[in-house]
Amino acid sequence: MELSSKYVLGQRVRTLREARGYSRKSMAKRVGIDPSFLASIERGCKGASAATLASMAITLRVSTDYLLFGEDIDCYTIGQLILTLNPDEQKYVRKLFENAVAILDSIPK
Repeated sequence: MELSSKYVLGQRVRTLREARGYSRKSMAKRVGIDPSFLASIERGCKGASAATLASMAITLRVSTDYLLFGEDIDCYTIGQLILTLNPDEQKYVRKLFENAVAILDSIPK
């Protein structure tokens, strides 16, 4: 990841973290990293692994696409992908989303 890309990623992470009301310490705990490492990411000094990026996206309730590129897959595209599944698979995906939201809602900030 280039330095400018790290900086932009870090700015997005910091902006979202603050908007969601997380302290650096509380977000780092949820993501599973040290607060000093999160600070380094936010300053653009360090990049994040794919696993850390995914965990940050889940915690911040955005896609990894948004963290990396500032753009999200739109709901229409997701809906179209789900429509390609058979009815049982669609029910399973819906349940996955519901469970994921419930888990995220149950975690204290």
